[in-house]
Amino acid sequence: MSLALGLSLMACGEQVRLETGKETARQEEQKTETGETTGESEAASQTEAQIVVHVCGAVANPGVYRLSAGSRAEDAVQLAGGMTGEAAADYLNLAGILTDGEKLVVPYRSEIPDGGQYGEDGFGQAGSAGVSGEADTRVDLNHADQAALMTLPGIGEARAAAILAYRESHGPFQSPEEIMNVSGIKQAAYEKLKDQIVIR
Repeated sequence: MSLALGLSLMACGEQVRLETGKETARQEEQKTETGETTGESEAASQTEAQIVVHVCGAVANPGVYRLSAGSRAEDAVQLAGGMTGEAAADYLNLAGILTDGEKLVVPYRSEIPDGGQYGEDGFGQAGSAGVSGEADTRVDLNHADQAALMTLPGIGEARAAAILAYRESHGPFQSPEEIMNVSGIKQAAYEKLKDQIVIR
């Protein structure tokens, strides 16, 4: 009788240990799954917290840059190598918060119209008013980089490079019509872009 009772208790003990082991394994598996899910969520959040901004104008290295969401205009300018000596630094709101897909233009001093107000907010940011109260989206042939030139109708990478080469060898453009002296740009092409270029 005692032997049977003892064997029965031993069997119960083994079963309890087995059940406890299974429960522990399930808990460890749940922790692992939870950790993987959390890691994936954090990685996704880090990927989503990126914005892409096009920085051009009076900066050392115009181009497209990736920044953290919530970055300021100053951060983008620094990534682009900082402002050149011709930059009208006081007319750009460096404290402005950037948005994804934004075009940030650092203006040249020569682009500031007469009567422009010192420290006017928003100048140089796509879609916002310049210092004169109206956005001037025309491309300055004497200061534009290749990326800016390629925003003109009919101007691709090759023609933009030709414009830069002409400017380098002949000096600043004296009039918008002079662009027709550039190889590949004739009267028909000029008519399409004449209202979108300016000489400063």
